[in-house]
Amino acid sequence: MKRIIAIILAAAVAFCGCGLKKQLTAFGLYSKSVSDIAKADGMEAECDIKIDLGVISTEFTVHLKQNGENSETVMYMGGEEVSRTVVFDGVSYVSSGGEKVKSPAEPLSENVSSAVPKLAEELFDGVEIAETAEGSSVTVDIDSEIFADMLGEINGASPALDFDNAVLTMNYDKDDCITGMDLSADVEMSFSGVSMSAKMTADYDFINLGEAPEISAPDDADEYIEAQ
Repeated sequence: MKRIIAIILAAAVAFCGCGLKKQLTAFGLYSKSVSDIAKADGMEAECDIKIDLGVISTEFTVHLKQNGENSETVMYMGGEEVSRTVVFDGVSYVSSGGEKVKSPAEPLSENVSSAVPKLAEELFDGVEIAETAEGSSVTVDIDSEIFADMLGEINGASPALDFDNAVLTMNYDKDDCITGMDLSADVEMSFSGVSMSAKMTADYDFINLGEAPEISAPDDADEYIEAQ
């Protein structure tokens, strides 16, 4: 009888253990995000960006692909493509406004070389994991320089823009895999001597995480002229 009870108890413990998984810390979730993308050596994502000036706002979408040092960035406004930048084999091909220009590619910023920004572990001290309907999320305050680097990588944001109160939220599914990121910051900008304040948000959705998308040079690469 004792042997039967022991077997039943062992089976019960094993069964319960199947439904358990190691609880990651906020920094652990972040580290897993970086690791998952690094293992694939690439990612694909869609980012919706909004600049709200209060009385008027501007919205556009950027589709991002990265495979090692190669990348493709396509910007849309109102559903229409307005620019496409392809970096392939060390050459940057930019198509915008009817012009096609190529030049040596600049290296990726180390802050965003794995799509998820490089963040120090101390930044996560005291940060709680929030439960969501889809899984969980982690929110941290980030340096304005990191925010500028992330936006600069996807749409050539001018370094003259001043960012403040930058916040990053990383969203995860129930298997602790990152599904997207939400960025926000206050922005100070100046045009023709007029200063304006705005709120900028950038919402990322990752696509086929764990798989590096195929990237190639434009079919009409020979039509691109050398940048002066």
